[in-house]
Amino acid sequence: FIDDDGRSEVYTIWRTIANEKAIKFNSCVYAEPVKNGESDTMTPTQLLTLQSEGHEILSHGYVRNAGLTNLNTSEYPREFGDSKLYLKSLGLDINSFVYQGGAYNDDVLNTIPYYYDSAFTVDGGMNKQYNTPLDGYKIKRQDLDNATLATAKGYVDNLVAKCGWLVFTSHVWYTQ
Repeated sequence: FIDDDGRSEVYTIWRTIANEKAIKFNSCVYAEPVKNGESDTMTPTQLLTLQSEGHEILSHGYVRNAGLTNLNTSEYPREFGDSKLYLKSLGLDINSFVYQGGAYNDDVLNTIPYYYDSAFTVDGGMNKQYNTPLDGYKIKRQDLDNATLATAKGYVDNLVAKCGWLVFTSHVWYTQ
């Protein structure tokens, strides 16, 4: 599970569910809202608590919804590098990136490996089916935001049948 945007509800809702069910999840966060102490974003202390409990924190960039494919490549060091540096300065282990809105292009794909070990898209589907190699910078995520329990179960049943790897996307702060 990867929850997008690092909103405060990750700490109050996702964390509660994860602790109750003894599961781990990932949260991708924008650095600037954390740095600025924006009220809808988790605090550094909350992020460190999640990490200490075994949950992983991923970068979602520096500026909220920067639109990576619309940026000049000269802005990539801020989005990729500064976001990672700031989050690491808090004591977080940051190794992966989640593309904002799932948007990426060749320039992004050529740059991201200089900063991160892997990156996640919003392209739906399963990863690493059978012997298919995994592209570590185009890892797919299946959206759960409007899925029913039956739909989510279908994703898992398909995963088991095909021996794949499935990453779910959520936005815990969406009311649905």
